[in-house]
Amino acid sequence: MKVAGAGKDVYPVCLRCDCRLFCRIRATDDRRPTTVETSCGIVLLNPRREIFMCRATGTHRWDLPKGIGEPHESARDAAVRETWEEAGLSLPASQLHDLGEFAYLPRKRLHLFALRVALEAFDVSECRCRSTFIHATTKRPTPEVNGYAWKPVAELTQWCGKNMARVLGALRWDTLLALPELASLDVDRNPTDGRTG
Repeated sequence: MKVAGAGKDVYPVCLRCDCRLFCRIRATDDRRPTTVETSCGIVLLNPRREIFMCRATGTHRWDLPKGIGEPHESARDAAVRETWEEAGLSLPASQLHDLGEFAYLPRKRLHLFALRVALEAFDVSECRCRSTFIHATTKRPTPEVNGYAWKPVAELTQWCGKNMARVLGALRWDTLLALPELASLDVDRNPTDGRTG
């Protein structure tokens, strides 16, 4: 790694163009391995080749229901919990197809699971978010997610970020479409069990 700066303001520099990279590191930290988090999520697919997506509050970006696991929680259990927290969907953990881990962001990987559901498996309008964050302006708990939709796989780059589009584009969709179809999912419409993270 090439570095520039002096004292506490040592920062990594691009090896190709010498531009300053976005994240600062302390001079004593440059020999420690970089921590990489794994976010666990669900690719919920219907027969029309659409994916169930959540819109992150305050953005135009659509994302999978996903998040970081709790200590001692399996990736599968974390994906099921995050889907319940962000959308109120109760997923049958034993029926999830493990897709494995994928490179996502410089310091984040995705561990994804897939489930194929019937067109009428649940009503998207009944989904509710339970997980919240403290809004920077209002200082009030605000749901992490404020929208739900089925989004077409064929138009990935139009509705999700480039890294998510890269990961989803690399999936073997023919294999996913051959998974057994689940006729229905339960939706917990009570949003009162929210937690601030």
